[in-house]
Amino acid sequence: MISLVTSLLLGAPVDNVIKTMDTGVIDLHGASKAQVLVIVADHGSGTSTFGEALNKHPCLFDVGEPFGDSYLVWTSSKIPECHGTTPEATFDADSHHLLHESNAKLSTHLANVVKHLGVSHIDSGELYRGLHYDLSEFFVRIRDLVCKDVPADVCPAADCAIALKMFPQFVDAHTAGVRVKADLAGNPCHDAMNKKAMVAWKEALESFKHNSKVIATDCH
Repeated sequence: MISLVTSLLLGAPVDNVIKTMDTGVIDLHGASKAQVLVIVADHGSGTSTFGEALNKHPCLFDVGEPFGDSYLVWTSSKIPECHGTTPEATFDADSHHLLHESNAKLSTHLANVVKHLGVSHIDSGELYRGLHYDLSEFFVRIRDLVCKDVPADVCPAADCAIALKMFPQFVDAHTAGVRVKADLAGNPCHDAMNKKAMVAWKEALESFKHNSKVIATDCH
């Protein structure tokens, strides 16, 4: 899988290039070169190891997890069945209104990505200017922000690409599963969260499908 995805991102000839998503398999043969690799998975699925392997290429930068439920998620909404605090989100899941224009976790990851290039500061504020509810566009903006500081002798600008993760938690889903006996009885809050999150999840995957600069793959 690494050789296939890396070849696609870096523009090498690849026959029968396949874009894998939860919604199906989309043939990208002949499509324009992708600049963003989204690893669609969940926690504990080996994505960190995969990202480290991809990061060894001079033109592919692993951003990792751009969101986190203790920091900021992509989207969330108030769930009547849940009585706790709703995670802070970039967008409101119902209105699609932009709520926050900063993300401490993403800023830290971006700083780590570019520090070996001699860049001491990266302005992530420009990621949000004029941003609409489109996760693929947000990821492309992250790529552009990272790649503008990559020296040409390290990687030509046109070949620069990033990899990042897409977890269900980023749309405020609960995927912890059964951990204790009480979980067998079910949880109305978690059920309602996941029903709402499924809408946002499908919207995110659909945005990847329609953006030629983005390719998504699952990680088993």
